[in-house]
Amino acid sequence: MFNSEWLDIAISVVLVWFLFALVVSAVNEGVVRLLAIRSKQLWRALAQMLDGSESPTGLLRNVAGLPAWKSRPANPHPGGGSPVTDKLYATAAIQALENRTRPDQPTRIHDIPATVFSQSLLELTLSAHGEGPIDKIKSYVDGLGDIPLKAHLQVLLATANNDVNQFRAGVERWFNGQMSRLSAIYRAQVRIILALLGILVAVAGFGLGLRSDALRLVSDLQHDRDLRTLVVGAATDAANSDLAKAGGCDPATAPNRAACQLKGVSTLKNINLSFHDSTPTASAPLGQRFGFLLPWRHWRAFVGVLITGVAISFGSSFWYNILKRLVGLRGTGQASAAS
Repeated sequence: MFNSEWLDIAISVVLVWFLFALVVSAVNEGVVRLLAIRSKQLWRALAQMLDGSESPTGLLRNVAGLPAWKSRPANPHPGGGSPVTDKLYATAAIQALENRTRPDQPTRIHDIPATVFSQSLLELTLSAHGEGPIDKIKSYVDGLGDIPLKAHLQVLLATANNDVNQFRAGVERWFNGQMSRLSAIYRAQVRIILALLGILVAVAGFGLGLRSDALRLVSDLQHDRDLRTLVVGAATDAANSDLAKAGGCDPATAPNRAACQLKGVSTLKNINLSFHDSTPTASAPLGQRFGFLLPWRHWRAFVGVLITGVAISFGSSFWYNILKRLVGLRGTGQASAAS
């Protein structure tokens, strides 16, 4: 039952999508690192949360505006008129997270622990008037202008019972809640980026003669038993191997696991033969290869590439987990048949 033709086809299709998804994940990670998207997202969110700075409305405008966002907060002005976000960035607690080699280099800080945030906030209150720590905090909060941070800190002070430790714990809980909301927004933005990258990679793969047409791939696998056997064999190797280690990377410390896995793909048996399309489409001029973009002329290829583009946008980890389950299911069927 488990070792059926359609199970082999499903395994083969998932392997193809996994390989394309590796490219998408690697490209996405490269773009994110090159443009410091995570860091910019964090500091933009802090500027909104603390100083009430404006942000483009709508998810798509937020995604489009991130590359142009300033690479790091500005240095605080001596007069003290700079935004709270800039002053927060300059505190010793935050600067301890920095690993920049030049003062003008963009920051790579994309995650601030709640304990570090509360410590940096308390650092800002040290210069305020007052005898004790709690008096300094109250003086600092009263001196803030009409910004969102003031209202939040006033509420936290009211429930702290004049206890600095309770106040700090409240700040950390509030900050963790805000970061959870930010993470949800970031995941939604990444989904848009991955969907666009997925379609671009699928289109480029089709133009290069790779099997990114899902409908054609299923048809070929259904009618070509030898191709199906080769692909299932490669899928079994992939599911039973650590492609990151095969790519010369340590999975525990690799900055981009998808890129490491992509390097290890070459160790799979017959991987190139499995996915290179030897039909005339692969050797046709580029203009003919991309003719499928006119759906009224080649609607099946258009739909097939679109399906692949959407599928691979789910990421390499998603498809790798499914691949391992399907290969395990096939192995269970073979063991049952043998007994």
